[in-house]
Amino acid sequence: MEVQAVRTKAKVDKQLINHRTVAKACDVDTGTLRDWVARGEFPEPHCVIQSTWLYDKALIDHFLETGRWPSTAKFKVRRWEARA
Repeated sequence: MEVQAVRTKAKVDKQLINHRTVAKACDVDTGTLRDWVARGEFPEPHCVIQSTWLYDKALIDHFLETGRWPSTAKFKVRRWEARA
């Protein structure tokens, strides 16, 4: 059986930045950033590798430029909101 490579014009262009860079851009320390995420006040990271949280750079840039989160931002659901 022959395997052929599939070519596509789709471009994957997701840049990830670590939580230390995000915290610095937001002018807070990493502990504060982690607290915000735990309380659902800041989006959850795109992925976590060991103790490093990685965020989509475009998401953070959008927030810093506009003061609003794009619809793709995913927040931790707070317990009292989940029961409503």
